Amino acid sequence: MGIRLYALPLLVGFAFLGSHEAKAAAPNSPIAPIPNAELSPVSDEFNLPSLRSTSAWLTETDQPSQLAWKKKTMWAWGSTPGPISIKHLLLRTWIFLPPKYSLASVDAAHMRQAQDPGTPPVLKTDEAPFAIDMDAPADTGTLQIKDPAGKISTVKLRVEVNNPSPVAVTHPSCRESGLGLSAKRGKGNIAFSSAICVDRGNAVDLFFFYSRDGVLKKTGISGLKNTTTGMIEIHLPKPKQIWSGPRWIGGFQIAEKQTDVPAEYLVYFAPRAARTSSGVTPEVAFTYLSYSEDPGDIRITETAVTGKLSGELNLIPSVLDVDASVFMTLVPTSHSPADFDAARFYGLNARLGYHLPLGMGATEWRFLLGAYIWGMSVPGNAYGIQSLWGPQMFISTRHQQVGTRNWSFYVKYVPLTSGFSLGNRELASGISYQINSPEARTAWSLTLNVSDFRYKAADDSGKVGLFSTSMGIQVGL
Repeated sequence: MGIRLYALPLLVGFAFLGSHEAKAAAPNSPIAPIPNAELSPVSDEFNLPSLRSTSAWLTETDQPSQLAWKKKTMWAWGSTPGPISIKHLLLRTWIFLPPKYSLASVDAAHMRQAQDPGTPPVLKTDEAPFAIDMDAPADTGTLQIKDPAGKISTVKLRVEVNNPSPVAVTHPSCRESGLGLSAKRGKGNIAFSSAICVDRGNAVDLFFFYSRDGVLKKTGISGLKNTTTGMIEIHLPKPKQIWSGPRWIGGFQIAEKQTDVPAEYLVYFAPRAARTSSGVTPEVAFTYLSYSEDPGDIRITETAVTGKLSGELNLIPSVLDVDASVFMTLVPTSHSPADFDAARFYGLNARLGYHLPLGMGATEWRFLLGAYIWGMSVPGNAYGIQSLWGPQMFISTRHQQVGTRNWSFYVKYVPLTSGFSLGNRELASGISYQINSPEARTAWSLTLNVSDFRYKAADDSGKVGLFSTSMGIQVGL
């Protein structure tokens, strides 16, 4: 007659990685199998969830030996045999045998004997415990048990997890690396999943494990290094530019095999909320401009090398920031007609920006209000505007996604009289696009800016026009 034994009441299980220091590899080096020793230690704040409803039972199929079995099932961090030995979320069932009994073998689709499982949750000096790990929500395995005399008994082990909602655990190593993971449409239908990160210095390796009832449907993420059954490996260079909101990387979809309903997971670098220093962006550009002034019938064209320095300071992450820029003519390279001296231009802008809550992931929009000072320097004040100042409105969008080139675009409106006017105003627009590798530590971008300035006195005593365009290179520090 077979003997059926029910599981003892389940308690919350805690499993902690050993105290090892992470060793950062070069960001462009090939990824070799990762020993567990490269993982950072887990803090005491990291607690695995409780098993709310689980069935685990043993059935002897050979001649009954009347063994006093004891079992305990819990969540644990364990490794799966294979080329990548790294710990992830598993169901671990401890089985306690009488003294001098041992496990001879395990035969199952998703069960295996745990390697280095650590200290069992309950232990008496006369017990002989071993642990079985499982990476599926349910499985049945055949265990071969050897008694002190060397006789083998066959035992069936069945484990099922029946948690009412999916279990998803993110290891603290991801938070420490600045990496985040979220489900776009709920938590999905798979039974359980886990994410763990290895900090490589200039990059982060993300390992996402999911239970065997799931199947990878779609990936839309740069840096995908490896996919095997139940695991995705992604190599992610750390962004070096300053950013405020989440910096989206991409996503992937995993569906539950029976329903084929996918859940989409999004990966991002978290904002640096504690940032206090500003980011500085120097730029050098080649500028062409055309200036007109009446009375005097002055018409001048000029080319020059222009220098610009921009900075941004985040006040409230993903909500409010302040930026400023200063520019000036460095070297006039040509001008016409030769009867007039070349002009040098200068300007200063300061703006307060609000991040529009549009929820567009890697693309963000800002609305800015601020002030400007603008002027010309001409020998002897022979022509031109000495100085001008006033308010300005600014709308900008920028795209910052890891693994892709960054870009930005802006439109600026400056009223030159009280109220809105298309006749007395400056309209400006510009775009930048990263031209070096997305994985580079520093982003080099090509910029293009166009500005049209028009002013006419209310009494028709004079008018001024200035059109300029520039192309340059900027670097984000």
